[in-house]
Amino acid sequence: MILFSKPKRAPRIVIISEVSVGYGTPQVIRVADSLARALGADVTIFEPDQPERPPVDLARHAQSANVTVRRIYTSSHPYSTAGRIEFCLAVASAVKQLAPQAVVVCASYGLPIFYHIDTRRSVNVFYCLEHIPEKRDPTLDLVAKHCQIVVFPERNRARLYSPRLGGPTQGQQILVVMNANVPRAASTASEKVPRIFYGGSFHREMTCAEYFLAPDMAQFPIDVYGIIDGFPDRKAIARQMHGNQGGIRYCGYLEADERYFQTLAKYQYSLVIWNPSNEAQLYAAPNKLFDAIACGVPPLCAPHPQCKEIVSRWECGLITDDWSPESLRSRVSQACNTFGSPFHGLLSDNCRKAMKHGLDWDSQCAELIQAVKKHWADE
Repeated sequence: MILFSKPKRAPRIVIISEVSVGYGTPQVIRVADSLARALGADVTIFEPDQPERPPVDLARHAQSANVTVRRIYTSSHPYSTAGRIEFCLAVASAVKQLAPQAVVVCASYGLPIFYHIDTRRSVNVFYCLEHIPEKRDPTLDLVAKHCQIVVFPERNRARLYSPRLGGPTQGQQILVVMNANVPRAASTASEKVPRIFYGGSFHREMTCAEYFLAPDMAQFPIDVYGIIDGFPDRKAIARQMHGNQGGIRYCGYLEADERYFQTLAKYQYSLVIWNPSNEAQLYAAPNKLFDAIACGVPPLCAPHPQCKEIVSRWECGLITDDWSPESLRSRVSQACNTFGSPFHGLLSDNCRKAMKHGLDWDSQCAELIQAVKKHWADE
């Protein structure tokens, strides 16, 4: 017997995040905003206490006043085994008190709460924002047992990961919601700087950062915003780029708020690349791709399937032939030669067209909203 609670005036929705909100995974706040606005819901996000990531001002990230964040402090780091157990037990206790009509678990970190709550009284959503390995994890079976809706950010991941989550089970709905952004203000041609934007982790291997430091790449006008990682001496790498004003340079870390997007919008292109050393990095559903398009900045991408599909469909950017340093260098050189050209203007215009015809967050999230509505209406 299914016992879903019927939503009343202000249905309650709980979202369990695996990261402190405001530092990454912007989809957590975006889905909270969308559900709050579309369903008139009060949405509570539970976030772990990552000591290295202090709480942010939610007003700088969320649009709806009906979205709140509750930070769960744990005696051990939340990513330790003890910390994860403590987090999930605390969240389960709070969820019982709130008695929400919907529970959205973002990534497997929060799945153990399903051991401790009555999942028959809510529509349960697993938002698969992470890599799901082939090796079986017992907690992943909770998706098949308790989640009526499973959301993936990219269709290749849906194909690969759904069986690893024990599904799709009878009646389970599989959705693809791309990591789109909301439309952002674009800069005019006269406001653009003749440089290329690089945002996010600048990792020696994972994001091919070594490529950019080679002499034949370091000459290009690339500005790096993000955390330097994977190098023996990160400060030395930052100093090396600081002294290269005409070529690649390190500009520090920018929080992903409005200032970040205003900065991105002033660039000619935005670089998007991961080393395709595993499934997650090959089938990347990159925020930086959608951020660039939302700001009217053509992405310059490695041939990750989703990047290639979107850029080719909308003719809104450039794609390298492969992941080699030579291919990247060739495409960056081409991009630099098109700064301010009619060709670049056409790519920028096509970014804005894509945002108007389905590549915006509201369009992507609409199917999830309708799915939740349908479960409520059926009960």
